[in-house]
Amino acid sequence: MKVYKLEVFYNDKHLGYLRLPFMPYGKFLGFKKDDNGDLKACFDMRIEQGYECYNFKGELELKVDESFSWPYEYMQGDGPSDWDVVTLGTYTIKLVYVDANEEDIFTLYNGVEVPRLGFGTWLVENDVAPEVVKTAINAGYIHLDSAQAYGNESGIQIAIKNSLFERKDLFITSKVQAEIKSYEEAKKSIDESLKKLGTDYIDLMLIHCPQPWREYSLKDGYRYEKENLEVWKAMCEAYKEGKLRSIGVSNFNIDDLKNIINNSDIKPMVNQIPIHLGNVWKELINYCREQNVMVESYSPLAHARLFSDEVKNNVYYKIYNELKAIPELKAFDDSLNAAQTYLSYASSYSDIILPKASSINHMLDNMKYLIKLDDAILLKMEDLFEKAIK
Repeated sequence: MKVYKLEVFYNDKHLGYLRLPFMPYGKFLGFKKDDNGDLKACFDMRIEQGYECYNFKGELELKVDESFSWPYEYMQGDGPSDWDVVTLGTYTIKLVYVDANEEDIFTLYNGVEVPRLGFGTWLVENDVAPEVVKTAINAGYIHLDSAQAYGNESGIQIAIKNSLFERKDLFITSKVQAEIKSYEEAKKSIDESLKKLGTDYIDLMLIHCPQPWREYSLKDGYRYEKENLEVWKAMCEAYKEGKLRSIGVSNFNIDDLKNIINNSDIKPMVNQIPIHLGNVWKELINYCREQNVMVESYSPLAHARLFSDEVKNNVYYKIYNELKAIPELKAFDDSLNAAQTYLSYASSYSDIILPKASSINHMLDNMKYLIKLDDAILLKMEDLFEKAIK
């Protein structure tokens, strides 16, 4: 799988590649096409250095293989009347389309590559999905997470057709409805999802829940073991036929996973579960790791509670502010805002994260997160949380 990155040079020496949201001198604004139909990455650049020897403030657009350079300068001399501008070298950034690395993707045990950052579409209504999801794709989200129960698959089809990216560059997830618990119904629903999404294949299909949603929160409820095996059989057939590139489950506990693993020649490739501070199923996560099952986090921002004005003083914001005030946590990236910090927390326990957003600003903000926080920060966050809720 290929991704867009910035290649960085100093005096023509290659320094490495940067994820677009982590560019050092500005902000990534998303992609667009020019009048000739060429894809461009857009940036709001802010370069200031030395005693303002060099200044660039403005918007920048780069096509693939186009570059932008600026001098690295500083003032030398005894005072304002005796200053000379000294140029030490030249920095260059170049937009490239390169093979993804482990920072950008996670590779399933069957070799399928999954973008580490996905766009969640739960509660995105079908009538607004064409615009919201198109905006997300054009912002750089190439992993889209949907479900039959969301009722927005046909809206996502429109978004894909109207976006800047081709189908082959996108990774699409859907889920068999939790209430479907038979082979025939599951088989039919998969074909319906393919039709609604307007695609010949779905990159990842999941069983949405081991139980119908109305029974999910019941303690010691019926686990639908035989029924889930029926659904899994239909998914395995679709996988072998090429309709599904990978298959997995969602909201499954250890016993639910063992039921599939012990009774099928294909084990789940993914388990999608809610992960956020205060809700980390460490035993389940460890079991998934042992079985080489990808852990995918949904609701990494605790169902978006961080974005509510009424909870600016809630536990999550208090912990975030306390973290910034601890000097010994040198690894804590103070440039991350609260949401980006909690996305980084969820990412530290999972392979993939699926934040939601409706505005372009939140979409772009959510792209800036760390793949893994330092263990000391994770432990401190959890300790602060435990103390805060006592």
